[in-house]
Amino acid sequence: MKKSEKTKQKILTVTINLIAKRGYASTSTREIAEQADVSEATIFKYYKSKDKLLKTIVIQTMEKLFKSSSEKKLSEIINKNKSKNPEIILKTLLEERFNFFDEHKNELKVIFQEMLINKKVQNYFKEEIWSKMVKISDGLFKQIKNKCTLKEEIDGYMFRKTLFGMIFFTILFENILEDNINLDSNKQATLISNIIFDGISF
Repeated sequence: MKKSEKTKQKILTVTINLIAKRGYASTSTREIAEQADVSEATIFKYYKSKDKLLKTIVIQTMEKLFKSSSEKKLSEIINKNKSKNPEIILKTLLEERFNFFDEHKNELKVIFQEMLINKKVQNYFKEEIWSKMVKISDGLFKQIKNKCTLKEEIDGYMFRKTLFGMIFFTILFENILEDNINLDSNKQATLISNIIFDGISF
């Protein structure tokens, strides 16, 4: 990796950690420069402004999240486990996601904080990420529907709302509201999978 790329990555890492700890508004480029051991001029040379620095962090993390999931990982898990019980498929998917989220706690804190207040982040997530997540959710729901007897009122939308609601609240609860809690990914995936199936099937 070139020196310039290492410097840019160091700036991003320091920024992520500071924003995750203090929030965007309370993080200054002066503090970022001090902790990254660079000048503020270097930050502005690479990222032009604090806002562009934040946008880079959010977009990079969202792309990383998507590439490790809907582009490849989740589709592979679904296809590999087609013949298995849908509950096992869901548990495997959840476990993989929780492990991923655990590895990227600080980046996700930044994204969740910004999604509540930043329209650009909201729009990017909706246009670039959410549409793909919906396709994966619909594919998984179709498999479940073919193998299980579902309650009449459960459709693809309600399944998606339940699944992603549980996932997003788990991230929010553990990483923002209760950051001292650290539950085992396998146990969490099993419990949430059981809760979802108890709610949607007979």
